[in-house]
Amino acid sequence: PGSGKTTVMALRVLKLIIVDDVDPGSIVVTTFTKKAASELRSRILGWGDQMREALIRMTSDVGTQQALLTLDFNQIMTGTLDSISESVLKDHREPGEAAPTVIESFIANAMMVRFGLLDHGRYRNGDLKEYLKEMSGSSNNFSVSDMASTLLEIKDRICHDQVDCDLFRDQCTDVGGRIALEAIDAYQQTLTERLLYDFARIEQDFYEKLQQGRLENFTSGIRFILVDEYQDTNLLQERIYFILARYAQQNGGSITVVGDDDQSIYRFRGATVDLFTQFLDRIRDQVGITPRTIYLSRNYRS
Repeated sequence: PGSGKTTVMALRVLKLIIVDDVDPGSIVVTTFTKKAASELRSRILGWGDQMREALIRMTSDVGTQQALLTLDFNQIMTGTLDSISESVLKDHREPGEAAPTVIESFIANAMMVRFGLLDHGRYRNGDLKEYLKEMSGSSNNFSVSDMASTLLEIKDRICHDQVDCDLFRDQCTDVGGRIALEAIDAYQQTLTERLLYDFARIEQDFYEKLQQGRLENFTSGIRFILVDEYQDTNLLQERIYFILARYAQQNGGSITVVGDDDQSIYRFRGATVDLFTQFLDRIRDQVGITPRTIYLSRNYRS
C-alpha cells in the first residue's frame, strides 16, 4: 500500500502516448470499482494536460506543438470491466441487434423475487429456504428478499467461477439446490426475453463474443491492456483479459497488470487471488506470454 501502483498505471499510459506515439484509442485501462476507475481516469487526463502544457512551453517547433495540441486523451478506454463490456457491445453490435440494457442490483433483486421465487410459489418451498440459509450462513428469519439476494450471489458465482451448469445440475442431489437452479434459470430466461443484462451477464456475453471473433472492429484496434487491482480478478475476467492480451500482442502491443495479494478482499464477489499470485505461469501457459515482474516496495504514503 502506498507504493504507487495506480500512479504507475497512469504514467505508463501517458508514456505510451507522449513518448511512444501510441494512438490513445488503442489503449484499454480497467480496474475493479467505479470509484477507482474514475480516479485513474482523472489522473491520466489531469496529468496528461499538465505534461502537454509543459512540453509545448519547452519546444519552439511548430509541428511538435501542433501534434501535442491534437492529442486526445479522452479516447483512452477506461472503466470497470463490466462498463467496458457494455460500451463495446453497444458500439460494436451487429446490424439490427439491440443495444444492451444493464439493470442495477436492486432491479435484479426485484426480478429474482418476481420471476425466480413468486412464480410457481418457489418462495414457499422449505427445502429451498433451508438450502439458501445454509449457503448464506444465516440462521435468522429469511425474507423473500434475502432469498433473492442469495440466489443472485449463487448465480454470480456460477458465472464468475465459470461453473459447468449442466454438470452442476446433474450432480446436485440436494432438493433445495435443484429448486435454486430452477429459480436462477427462470430469472436468466426473463432477462434474455426482455433483452436485459445484469453485471455478470454483460461480462459473460462480452467474453463469448470475443471468443467467437464477433468483435473484430474492436479487437483489431487494441494494442495495450492495463489492469489495476488485478488481485480482485475472477476467472471469467481473467479469460477476458487473456483474450484481449492475445489481440494486443498480435497488434504489436502488450498487457500490464498491477496488484497486491495482501489487498485481495473481494472473494465474496468471485475474486480469486491465486489468479494474481500465479499470473506468470497462467498467462505463459494459456497465452504464450512471458511477463517481466517489477516489485514496488517503497512506500510513498507514510
